Amino acid sequence: MSADQSNENVLHTMQFKFDDRTLYYKDVPQDLAKNVIRSLKQLVPYLVKRAGEPYSAWKDHDSTHRGAPSLIKSLRENQGWTQKELSERLEIKQYNLSRIETGTRAISKAMARKLSEVFKIDYREFL
Repeated sequence: MSADQSNENVLHTMQFKFDDRTLYYKDVPQDLAKNVIRSLKQLVPYLVKRAGEPYSAWKDHDSTHRGAPSLIKSLRENQGWTQKELSERLEIKQYNLSRIETGTRAISKAMARKLSEVFKIDYREFL
């Protein structure tokens, strides 16, 4: 395939906005971009329909679901943060965050609000 042909099959940039983040991708293959757009067209009506529901309603609840402690740990890990990094953002000691994540320390309303600010999720999800 020549260089000219490969450029015809590439969508040069894609941009996705999530809350306060914007992700940019360059040189995305055209067929992949079309698949992403097709999937988003199917996903957006579903998301709009569920927009008024709390985050917890979106999760599959099973016997392993532990509520706010597992949510906090999952959100932290999705960000790629250690407990130490998150505890610094929350301005608490790391061992207190560990106790929150294991469910041995209750989450106060003030802590729920701090978590809400850090993760951009309604504070009520942590209570």
